[in-house]
Amino acid sequence: MGRGRTEIKRIENPIQRQSTFYKRRDGLFKKARELSVLCDADLLLLLFSSSGKLYQYHSPSVARFMKVDEGQQYTLPDLGLLEHNLETAIGKVRVEMDRKIGAQIHKLETMIARVQTLRGMEADGSASSTPGLDLRLGTYSSVDTLLGSSPWFSAHF
Repeated sequence: MGRGRTEIKRIENPIQRQSTFYKRRDGLFKKARELSVLCDADLLLLLFSSSGKLYQYHSPSVARFMKVDEGQQYTLPDLGLLEHNLETAIGKVRVEMDRKIGAQIHKLETMIARVQTLRGMEADGSASSTPGLDLRLGTYSSVDTLLGSSPWFSAHF
């Protein structure tokens, strides 16, 4: 005969509760390990005890993304601080990327303005009268011919 169903509720006796926690923790980690191996799943399992101690299981492929301080207890405020630090670092990276992208956009806008100036000078015929300015650029006969060979300029002008 099989066991009867037991109601899932909080165990009042602290010694029994701790014993049950450890047994179920080990069973949960065993299931996680089996799932990782059988299904080739990347798995990270974090478990906090009622005292705030962190227990973890991770598949080998996840280990390279983690830095773990063995034996350190984490509490929810600690995790909140870690989250804040991550958000701050991400914000700094975004600001730096925005700055670099802005510099590249400015550089492209400057190049576009130069091209438009040269096109205007070529259309007016003043380019040929400007000393030292040769728009033919070797074998090219005009700015449009030169820039027509560039896919980016062709798409944007």
